[in-house]
Amino acid sequence: MARPSGGSESVRGVVLGGLLAAITAVLLYLQIAPGPEPFARILAPIPVMVATVRLGPRSGVMVAAVAALVMGALAGPFAAVITMGPPACIGLALGATVRSRRPFWVVALAGLAADAVAMAVVLTATVVLFGNTFFKGMAASIGAAVQGASALASGIPALAHWMNGLGTWAQAEDRLVPVMGLTFVVWHAIFFAGLAFLVSLAVLRRLGMEAPAGPRWVDAIYDGITRRTRTGKPLRASTSNPCPDL
Repeated sequence: MARPSGGSESVRGVVLGGLLAAITAVLLYLQIAPGPEPFARILAPIPVMVATVRLGPRSGVMVAAVAALVMGALAGPFAAVITMGPPACIGLALGATVRSRRPFWVVALAGLAADAVAMAVVLTATVVLFGNTFFKGMAASIGAAVQGASALASGIPALAHWMNGLGTWAQAEDRLVPVMGLTFVVWHAIFFAGLAFLVSLAVLRRLGMEAPAGPRWVDAIYDGITRRTRTGKPLRASTSNPCPDL
């Protein structure tokens, strides 16, 4: 059978890149929806990662850029940057390290670091453009929750007084900006980037693409979900007779 020409390979790459960009744009738009937002945030880096592994880093950047342009047309440029920035960084970091055949933990740390840097930039831009509005809302929520809990602890005056004071202090948002910012960046990196990394490996294996071998517990989860062995071949029942004739 003749090999496909370079032209057909280019067409396939363009079609695959366009499909991945469209999927990314849908996931970005779902990030501003209250219901599926956490799931969309986890899945958004996956198309960029697949494009980077399959077609190269340049194609991964193009997929992210096209998706950001679509999101900008739908929800505005700021929403496009906020929703596309972290997923693009995670997807490119994961894709580049997988493509260069780095070990499991190197790929994981690359995704976490990329998300942490991206979220730090996003939060800094938010503070510069809009002040501490984001942190004020967060601090007010923390303060209200703590003061509400102090009402439940009213039977213990000392505890209620302490929690009331803590709630009042928490509402002084300027004191909490660095703490909340650092906590949010670390939590986002570990939770969202970590889950995106695990899901991305499952996707690569499902597509039959090479993925770094992980610890046994990770492989056990994947094997249980996909019914595949570590080599990627479907599990088959043994044909040997478990009870040979005596």
